[in-house]
Amino acid sequence: KLRTLRSYDGELLIDSRHKCVPKITAVGETTGTLPDGRQQRDEAERPLRVAIAGTGFIGEVHARAVRRAGARLVGVAASTPERGRTAARLLDAEDAFAHAEAMATSPDVDVVHICTPNHLHAGLAEAAFAAGKHVVCEKPLATDASAARRLAAAAAGSGRVATVPFVYRFYPLVREARAAGVPVVPVPG
Repeated sequence: KLRTLRSYDGELLIDSRHKCVPKITAVGETTGTLPDGRQQRDEAERPLRVAIAGTGFIGEVHARAVRRAGARLVGVAASTPERGRTAARLLDAEDAFAHAEAMATSPDVDVVHICTPNHLHAGLAEAAFAAGKHVVCEKPLATDASAARRLAAAAAGSGRVATVPFVYRFYPLVREARAAGVPVVPVPG
């Protein structure tokens, strides 16, 4: 049975179909039971509505991932409204937002993917958290430590899922290094 990434009462349920990514702990699956034990109502279940800010190479990667997870790509925002319309057509998004800020705060969006130039990450993530959105923000989260601390606090206080993709940990070379005992140095909080 396929289980897809879905939203229920503002909680994010994790797709567990892809066995190729090891060591990911699912916080819940769309099997009828939520992480806290409540039963899921079928009529309330709906695909997550995702919007992507930034439509370059990495934005395209995110669009493919969104579709593979079973979510809806409800919109994109690019550097100009015209580029946004072109990208929406190419990525088969439902809509193009004229500005990333409007996308990040839209009531029609559950999850905001931030794939813009680095200096725009913090402002868009803050706007999305303030609007109650889940946030997937490309690296780096921010361009300075104080902005990163603000975003970490906003994420912790939002009650939403906030993540920075870091897929290198699954590269064979990285896995071999860890298996060989190369120490992982935690970043001070």
